[in-house]
Amino acid sequence: MKVSAAETRKQLLIAESEVNRTLFLREWQAMTGEFRAAIQPVKEIGWMTSAIAVVSALFKALRPNSTKNAPSQRPSLFGRLLRLFLWFGLRRQSK
Repeated sequence: MKVSAAETRKQLLIAESEVNRTLFLREWQAMTGEFRAAIQPVKEIGWMTSAIAVVSALFKALRPNSTKNAPSQRPSLFGRLLRLFLWFGLRRQSK
């Protein structure tokens, strides 16, 4: 059985296409791996910044007011914690 030149060319093009697809997938996986490696330090800095913001907000919410208000005018611990939780809840919803 003799195969025509067109059929041979078609088979070669299909084989070349499969090779190109395999090479593309390898390059894509390498590129995404490099991208993830480059992004990881940025994520860690973001996580640390977020943790610092939470701790500072906690300290700010729990510290007594520096003004000389009467004790009845100062927010209670419950009030400060409530404001803190509301602030975090609204902050999370806005993202």
